[in-house]
Amino acid sequence: MKTWRFEAWRDTRLVRQEGGDLVSYFQIFHVASQTLHRILPEAQLGGCGLKASDPEMQTFLEEWHAQQSPDFLTIMSYPYDPTSQHPDPETGYTKRSPDPRFLLHNVIRTKKIMQEVGMDCPLYVCEWNCTISSRNFVNDSCHKGSYILKNVIDCLGQVDMLGYWSGSDLLGTYYDSRNILSGCAGLLTKDGICKPAFYAFQFLHRMGNYLVQTGENYMLTTSGHFSYYLICHNYRAPGRGFNEKSENLISVEEIRAFSASEPLLHLSFQLDHLPVEHYYIKTFSVSPHAGSVIDEWFRLNLMSNMRQEDLDYLSRICTPHISLRQMNTEQQALRFDVELQPEEFQLIHIYHEAE
Repeated sequence: MKTWRFEAWRDTRLVRQEGGDLVSYFQIFHVASQTLHRILPEAQLGGCGLKASDPEMQTFLEEWHAQQSPDFLTIMSYPYDPTSQHPDPETGYTKRSPDPRFLLHNVIRTKKIMQEVGMDCPLYVCEWNCTISSRNFVNDSCHKGSYILKNVIDCLGQVDMLGYWSGSDLLGTYYDSRNILSGCAGLLTKDGICKPAFYAFQFLHRMGNYLVQTGENYMLTTSGHFSYYLICHNYRAPGRGFNEKSENLISVEEIRAFSASEPLLHLSFQLDHLPVEHYYIKTFSVSPHAGSVIDEWFRLNLMSNMRQEDLDYLSRICTPHISLRQMNTEQQALRFDVELQPEEFQLIHIYHEAE
């Protein structure tokens, strides 16, 4: 447990009094720090789950740093416009932000404030997603998978940790969750079927240990021995009308249609200094045509009250499409092209015969 990272969360709804005086977060953090480090001196304690767009962040961090700096700072980032009027009274959030790099810009802003106040510690994003809604069908779509890959690539080298919210649809399952999908934010459906978001993280997990190159729509890594792993995506930002519509009113049909007219994305790659002549290019693809549970559900006419045999069928069919081609190098260089449909994302493994 001494290797664990403990987060002292700041609940702004909390009202605690001792002798009539309000107990501040800094007092709570100080007591938590003393208690934790008395038991586990090497454990790390940080906090506090600040909203990354909080206009009072600098003032709060200045006071915190003056009293006792944490071992790490945590922020939450959800793409809602902090300048919009009339925030939701329960969540404090307002309308969706049209900024396609909202998470990256939040991270950059937070790091700038940390530097200004002299807070020198790791920065963790403890929660992030494209929505806080548990009734938004974007969560079940290929859009979410490509969104995850885009943001991980954007934030590479900018932040020490990204903690996606959340793992399973069971967190947002209520009495109205009778259908196989209801717009929850999990990587798995309540019945354990993998969503495109799940495969986005699975693809990331398979990447090599060494970064070779990144670009607007891709990340190339290697594990050594002339074996390469390439992730690429064709993320398309929703239009203005989509962002302004109430999230729980967006239908499955609208989710499938909003990027249907977008163009294909063509990418070209070249790997140099390859000593072996013959290479395999193995592609794992998730798109509206393969690996997408919401699109397969649509093809079943949005069937409700599914039987176990129907769930078993979806579990089997909702997997990435796999293709394989063999190519030869020319002057120790391997050149190949990639084509992606709107919202499609791929993991491509390039390896030689001896592997």
